[in-house]
Amino acid sequence: MAAHLNLSSGHCHKLFHRWAGLTPKQFQGFLRKEHALAQLRASKPVLEASWAAGLSGSGRLHDLLVHWEAVTPGEYRRLGEGLTLAYRFTSSPLGEFLQVHSHRGLCHLGFVTESRQQALTDAAQRWPAARLVADQKALSPLCLPVAPDQPLVTPLHLWGTPFQHKVWEALLTIPPGHLCTYGALAQALNRPGAARAVGTAVGANPVGVLIPCHRVIQGSGITGGYRWGPERKLLLLAREQLNHSQETSAE
Repeated sequence: MAAHLNLSSGHCHKLFHRWAGLTPKQFQGFLRKEHALAQLRASKPVLEASWAAGLSGSGRLHDLLVHWEAVTPGEYRRLGEGLTLAYRFTSSPLGEFLQVHSHRGLCHLGFVTESRQQALTDAAQRWPAARLVADQKALSPLCLPVAPDQPLVTPLHLWGTPFQHKVWEALLTIPPGHLCTYGALAQALNRPGAARAVGTAVGANPVGVLIPCHRVIQGSGITGGYRWGPERKLLLLAREQLNHSQETSAE
């Protein structure tokens, strides 16, 4: 690719990473992954999907999908069949919320906006064949809203693209009581022209509150929308601002 562009390999690598947000090798892995997923969706055997994606065997495909999608080829091919997701509903000052866990960690946290059934349907869209099991006793209820000094210690099992993961990781760096615009978040990710893409990734955040997507607002100062209702976003921000003001006064 560098030769085709009449660039040195080092400069081509830096240029590609600056504009795409990932290296050429990572992008190639993404393309392989997408091709393999298309094969699996077509019910192709795992080994055949591996070869079609240019991989040497099923082991390489396993590593690729676990890295990019946090699932094994078999789990993806079965659309979650054989995968058990435990869930519980919990009340909080912000409203009732649903938490869903796989055997690897918390994979969904969202508020009930219409009905419990609708909340479960939304949470299960990624894996329609997965088995959802109510487990109010085994799952420890999360405490919301989160205390300002409470670190995120809950293991997470997130399905998303590398770019989405970068955005979600960046959200964790926004302190309680502070706000960030979509443009500033894009700048922090070295993607100054990707504010719209960042906004899409923020909106796709599957773990509300703990991954604080509510702290991102529009450049004009408008708080903007929120997956679980703009009123709830305002309430979250108000509580955090109050706690931050009280801490500052105490200092």
